[in-house]
Amino acid sequence: MSENMSTILSRLKESSATLNQLCDRGADSIRDLEEFLAKECSVGIEASVPVWSEEDEYHGESLSLRYARWGNQFRVLLEWSDSSVPSPHDTSCKPWAECKREDKLLTLPKLADLLEAIEVELNLRVSKAAAAIEQIAQISPPTPRKKGGNDVAK
Repeated sequence: MSENMSTILSRLKESSATLNQLCDRGADSIRDLEEFLAKECSVGIEASVPVWSEEDEYHGESLSLRYARWGNQFRVLLEWSDSSVPSPHDTSCKPWAECKREDKLLTLPKLADLLEAIEVELNLRVSKAAAAIEQIAQISPPTPRKKGGNDVAK
């Protein structure tokens, strides 16, 4: 029986080391992504994707992965929502890097979806801005008034 126990302990040690390495890589990826979006892209657009939700007749709980302003910068965030808690305390949010490992592991698979949501929001704003600029360009400026001369009675 001690052989089984030592085998199990050995596997546990190996698995926990692997999990720790994966969590560290995930944290590095999130940090690199935040830096890329902020410094190289200057993306100041909020987006969100659902991770999970549960509802019954009395309340609903959910977890979302978000990209939004946190303090003076945009960060990858986790947002928990609970409809059983009266507003404005029905949601809580915090940076991904400050969350529990369990929540980090739960949300990592949704990172690609979050990037797609950011891209969709960005492209929507590009389209709207381009259309607005085109409209503005079609508006002819008013004819400037002549200075001195014709419009002054003598």
